[in-house]
Amino acid sequence: MVTVEQQLKDATLNVIAAHGLKGATTRRIAETAGVAELTLFRHFGSKASLIEAALLDLTSAFDEHIHPGDDVATDLTAFVSVYTKALRTQHRLLVVAFAEAQRHAEFSVLLRAQTARLQKLADLIEHHQQARQLRPEPPREAALALIGPLVMTALVLNAQPGFVTLPAPHDHVRAFLAGRQLRPDNQQELS
Repeated sequence: MVTVEQQLKDATLNVIAAHGLKGATTRRIAETAGVAELTLFRHFGSKASLIEAALLDLTSAFDEHIHPGDDVATDLTAFVSVYTKALRTQHRLLVVAFAEAQRHAEFSVLLRAQTARLQKLADLIEHHQQARQLRPEPPREAALALIGPLVMTALVLNAQPGFVTLPAPHDHVRAFLAGRQLRPDNQQELS
């Protein structure tokens, strides 16, 4: 059963995606969640606290999928799977967050989380570079090369629904690894 807190957090993300941060009034959020506006304040105290909780909830799902293992394709596919799932459901929120981030401090939690996640992904890539599974290149640039096409696809989906689709995670990772993954026969070139 979904808790009232989760209903409010989900409603918050949906309302922000549909109406922007300015249009995300506590009344609209409460109506979307199917609760009284007073319930929102009882559970979160303020609109800002609710927005922060909703955005942190959204970003925390990624963190459990960024753990270095022995296989680069498995590790990256796990991350891309979660990332594309979020982009499929939250691409409108992504557009709003990028557009309004400079004007609304509420989005700073989302941007800080994205920066931290990008660094964790870069660390994961560096782990596989050190294990000689990926060619050497700046890890942050490699991380951006992995997620950049996904973000761009989500932006296009927002503007032109149906024009493109997000790739299957396995296919996206396979394309990313083409030219980056080191094979046993060319690892000695790095020695």
